[in-house]
Amino acid sequence: MDLTFFEMTARQKTISNFGRRMMQVSQETSPKDVPLEILNAMSRIGEELAETCEVKNLSKTDVQVIKYAKKVLMK
Repeated sequence: MDLTFFEMTARQKTISNFGRRMMQVSQETSPKDVPLEILNAMSRIGEELAETCEVKNLSKTDVQVIKYAKKVLMK
């Protein structure tokens, strides 16, 4: 599959959109409701997903944060 610089696959769009939503949730959620460390991790991982459009080289902690974000975003 040949893609130009500006084209993305459906999977890449999904990953990028999820990363943006993670960043948005981390910005809008109060540290009173969710620990600041988790919100910072959601922001960092979300930015990485949005920029790279790939799920690579994630630590076990990063995977747990993504699972948590999926639960939060599904509400």
